[in-house]
Amino acid sequence: MSERENLTPYDLYKNNLFFRTFLGSTIWGLIRFPVFLSLFYALVYWICSIDQALDLSHISIATLDGEPVHPKGFSEDIANYCLIVTMLLAVYTTRNLFIHLVGLREHLPVLLRESGKKSVESEVQETALMSRLDSALDLISLKTPKGKRIYYSILGALAVSMLYFQIYHPLFNPIDKRTWSLWPQEHLLSFAVAIPWTALWVIGIVGNCLWYISSTAITIFPLIYQFGKARMVRVIPIAPDGQGGLSSIGQVAYSLMFVVASGVPFLIGMYFTVDRDASLQIGALIYFLTLVAIFFAPLMSVHTLMKEAKENELERLSELFRTAYSQLPEASEIENLLGQEERTEDHQQNVHYLGQINNLYERADTMPVWPFNPGMLAKFFSVIVFPLIVFLADILTSTFMEEIVSRLFGD
Repeated sequence: MSERENLTPYDLYKNNLFFRTFLGSTIWGLIRFPVFLSLFYALVYWICSIDQALDLSHISIATLDGEPVHPKGFSEDIANYCLIVTMLLAVYTTRNLFIHLVGLREHLPVLLRESGKKSVESEVQETALMSRLDSALDLISLKTPKGKRIYYSILGALAVSMLYFQIYHPLFNPIDKRTWSLWPQEHLLSFAVAIPWTALWVIGIVGNCLWYISSTAITIFPLIYQFGKARMVRVIPIAPDGQGGLSSIGQVAYSLMFVVASGVPFLIGMYFTVDRDASLQIGALIYFLTLVAIFFAPLMSVHTLMKEAKENELERLSELFRTAYSQLPEASEIENLLGQEERTEDHQQNVHYLGQINNLYERADTMPVWPFNPGMLAKFFSVIVFPLIVFLADILTSTFMEEIVSRLFGD
């Protein structure tokens, strides 16, 4: 077997120091990152306790506008707890993306449209598309100089941003709302340990996830679109997977969407931590619109292909049913068939055939016109709806409590 046929998820991240370290090449690598994160969290907690930066609610600071605020200590930082959940989700959803990219490479040759006799032109086109897919996987797995340049440029830009906001700004331009990680004037040890902690999630998590999200989106999705637009993908409406046999294509978009969605816990944490101004609301709106776009937009051509295949299959089965049904005897002929065992058996077989066609029609009719099953769609909408329920519940609760206080104590 060729190297491409032996492709494994590990091949897609073995050139990435972060994922190679925390995932390894075996199933036991799945426990590395949680163990590391637990130890790192314990270290930060211990240093913050020494530095008396766990609980800062008793401290009051006058802001630039004269309003007093209470800084947040490490144990009071809700966004920090949500960040830990986000980091774990990001690593494991990215690992699932690797698995489904390998699955796409394995199944795509089978999905390409087959015919009795392929033309030379179609074979050349399929070979070229498969070659582009392999080149895309090489870029994603950092095997090409271009991929490495873009990857390190992303990490470098995030590192510069982190150095400015995490180190330079707190040291030389203290902000008016300080936290345990941004107050070197009072909690130097906590500030110092916050630097590698921030580097872990900004460069290690955000940087790497941003690379795999962007590289997959700009290389794999255009290929999937081209496969569908060129009608080279074979859709089987009655395929066992219930997705026209295209589940491996849908899984790539689905898994990529969940890499982006791993930031939902952190977004919820930020909602309860920072001021809920217009920038947060606009950012959240853009974030959720991005989730929807990643889930549906790349598969528009496949959606069109599946819709046409479903309509054609239903029409074909309807014609088969109509033809078989027309061979059944009329009511006036049934009495004449009594005693003619051979003709009676033929009609019984025909009735059985009609039942089989009807079963196939029902299966084809239930095929969705997107390469997703109902469970995948339910999980997707839960990712969108759950944060909205949390935000709405908080708004309604706050409004209700304000009304109660107003009625009890007046304005």
